[in-house]
Amino acid sequence: MIRTLIFFGIALAVAVGAVLVAEQGGQVVIVLGRTEITMTVGIALALVALSLGFVVLVMRLASLVLRAPGGAFRWGRRQRQRRGERALARGLVAVAAGDARGGLQYTQTARKLLADAPLTRLLAAQAAQLEGDEVAVTAHYTAMLDNPETAFLGQRGLFMQAVRRGDNAAALDYAQRAAQERPKTPWVVNALFDLQSARADWAGAARALEAQTKAKVITPAVAARRRAVLLAGEALDLEDKGEGAEALAKAMAALQLAPGLVPAAVIAARHLIAEGRGWKAAGILEQAWAQNPHPDLAAAYADLKPEESREARARRLLGLVELNPSHPESRLLAAAQAVATGDFGTAREALEPLLSPVPTARTCVMMADVEQGEAGDAARVREWLARSVRAPRDAAWVCEACGAPSAAWRPVCPSCEAFDTLAWRSAGEATLALGAPLDPDDAALARVLYRGPESEAARPPLQATAPMPRTVEVPRDLPAVYEPPRPPDDPGPDADDTSDPIARRTASPLRGY
Repeated sequence: MIRTLIFFGIALAVAVGAVLVAEQGGQVVIVLGRTEITMTVGIALALVALSLGFVVLVMRLASLVLRAPGGAFRWGRRQRQRRGERALARGLVAVAAGDARGGLQYTQTARKLLADAPLTRLLAAQAAQLEGDEVAVTAHYTAMLDNPETAFLGQRGLFMQAVRRGDNAAALDYAQRAAQERPKTPWVVNALFDLQSARADWAGAARALEAQTKAKVITPAVAARRRAVLLAGEALDLEDKGEGAEALAKAMAALQLAPGLVPAAVIAARHLIAEGRGWKAAGILEQAWAQNPHPDLAAAYADLKPEESREARARRLLGLVELNPSHPESRLLAAAQAVATGDFGTAREALEPLLSPVPTARTCVMMADVEQGEAGDAARVREWLARSVRAPRDAAWVCEACGAPSAAWRPVCPSCEAFDTLAWRSAGEATLALGAPLDPDDAALARVLYRGPESEAARPPLQATAPMPRTVEVPRDLPAVYEPPRPPDDPGPDADDTSDPIARRTASPLRGY
């Protein structure tokens, strides 16, 4: 609309000017030698305008002729650019679809038409990766480091190459380089944390954790948990080096962030007891037990007063049980203390909820202790020990990422190097090794059963007429896959149900915890 108004304004001004000039009158005389040309002013102005228009037209035509070669070159270059971009797009699609041959063909076309455009390097690297040519992949990603536009992408590619071949040192180096350019990129901060924690570089992992927090790739709750686990791992290393004071400080810092972290609680309690601050150690262990009952916590709690009597220790450990009474570890601890004081009926009641649907190995061995102490029934004792051979494993440190068990807690899984994935839980379908029956006097087993020298001494001897076998003979003709063990309430077709003391106990006050 505005342009139209401007055009009409200019046309009106020209018309008005022409009218004014025509009204003025006068003549224009042009003398060329002996020739004299006379015309009005209007005609002269019209001739001048036509002359100017002709000159402009000639100049435009000359310009077009002079610029024709350059225009043709630019047009050809634009056409090459379009074809190259089309080949690049089709190559990326082919690589994404897993078509390695098509990706290489389009890569060659794109590199021919686009020279060394940044994305052609990426396409070439991905196509070579599909072909399995690791040397070419590395060469392409390395070449990308020379271009500021693709340097970060090249570092990412080289990092992934190092991870795939298991070269964690090189992967860490590329991740650190990438962090210098883009320190808040999620994959960068996550890679730094994973790699440094896997190397037990707790200080470096702590710095990476701070970067994760600033980049907001993890929640504050996750950050607090990871910081606690890092402190606990550092405390373990310091304790191994004999630096008890520093280990205690790290463990206490970890407990402030995660009071239920078992390894930190055990380390802190051990050093507090050594310093004579048993009351503080007791508070830490009780708080941890209330959240995550664990045999190591019970063992440390028993060590608070090593000189006390069997009855006094049992009363004190039963107070620990009351903090989390329904947990299986609490029931095993209560049963162990009842056995130690000779109260086998209470021990049976404490174990009864753990007998269904299938008792674990520790429960079976503890029931053998109850049978031995309550009635001295060697047959029942042998039966429970035989069941312990094929019973499901008890809780252990198991990686929640790969499922591999670990002999001890560590911040990083020894098998898959995942961070903070070891949890105290049952291995599920795993069973005890065939031919390796549980020895009730084994030192390691005694620890997880909360046995001590006094509780062992309190066990009455078996009847002389029925000696207790030290091992369980396993027939060699057993099938490779065993049937699930019968529950304790069904000892087998040869047993007399009316004489089974467990079958008669159907109204325990602890049932249902």
